[in-house]
Amino acid sequence: TFYLGGLNAQLDLMDKSKAHDYANYFTLIYTLGFLGTPIAGYMQDKVKLEYSIAFVTAVNLLWQAFALIPKIEVQFVTFLFYAAGRQMIFTMYFSGVPQLFSYQNFGALAAISNCFASGTGYLQSPMFNRSQAIHSFTTANVIGCVLMALCIMAGFLFKLWYKRVASVGAPLN
Repeated sequence: TFYLGGLNAQLDLMDKSKAHDYANYFTLIYTLGFLGTPIAGYMQDKVKLEYSIAFVTAVNLLWQAFALIPKIEVQFVTFLFYAAGRQMIFTMYFSGVPQLFSYQNFGALAAISNCFASGTGYLQSPMFNRSQAIHSFTTANVIGCVLMALCIMAGFLFKLWYKRVASVGAPLN
């Protein structure tokens, strides 16, 4: 959310003369992100699910790491990882997450994650305004990395809790 919402302003800060062209490159690359979907699907079918999740997570962390580099030419790589990573995470969300949790409580998981995503979305405007004021999007991009890592950790902690509760035979409701 932070990256996409402030993309044009970030590119302007990096190199105003090339920003428009790079914004156009991003638009093209982003529409090709669907090419990441078969990769995520193949991995879910052929590789252990946890490794698939780790791969998708790595791709998403890579675009955030590249976004921290304030060189406009590097942003081309950021665009590639962003486009593929976003599509892969949606593939994983709708097929891998239910598989990971035995399709139980998927509605609750979806509701919780969507509420969290919406809540973090409210941070976009103040983060964008602050970034514009100080002429740097580094803080916003670092916060994006931290939020991604926290979400991943929360997901794995929830999975551990779920396994423990399920092994005891306690009700999940």
